Amino acid sequence: MLKGHVGAALRHGRGGIRTAKNPQSTPFDGAPMKKPVRSIDEPEKKAPRADRPPTKGFVVVVDGHFKSEFDTVDAASAAGRKLKSTYPMLQIEIYDAATKSRTLMSKET
Repeated sequence: MLKGHVGAALRHGRGGIRTAKNPQSTPFDGAPMKKPVRSIDEPEKKAPRADRPPTKGFVVVVDGHFKSEFDTVDAASAAGRKLKSTYPMLQIEIYDAATKSRTLMSKET
């Protein structure tokens, strides 16, 4: 037996998944979502690749994965310190794109 609000909604035929028995059902019984309209001149935005190091600035590296990018080493270090104080078990590094080097943040830093 289903419990909670979802179970009650399904037992009474409201909401739920579109099936052969209930082809008109949509999630939350609301209007379908619309895609945003872009102009022709607006280029498509691409997310930066996480597996390639950036070419400029400084990046916080968490357990070997590139995370947040910053313009200055001070801003990257501050973000790294905040993460390290909250989650001391993480390995936090600051990556310098200009020199292509990583600096490991210690617990005291």
